[in-house]
Amino acid sequence: MSPLIFFQRFNVAITRPKELLIIVGNADVLYHDDCWRSMIEYCQDGDSFVGDPFLEDTTDETSEMWKNLEILGLVHDSKGMII
Repeated sequence: MSPLIFFQRFNVAITRPKELLIIVGNADVLYHDDCWRSMIEYCQDGDSFVGDPFLEDTTDETSEMWKNLEILGLVHDSKGMII
């Protein structure tokens, strides 16, 4: 999936809800994508980020998770865009 198509789908997904949008996901994984990083930072700035404390650095656990995703062939590029 090209980055432009991904961005368009992402844009539709987050702008379609009229009153409430709930996103469930692993912030450590999503943070590696530019679109999701912007969304996470926006939610943190607006005090609407709920869940475990989120550290923007890469921990050993996160590194291991990325290695496992690469083994499964789920990492599209060096920025970590998952397809």
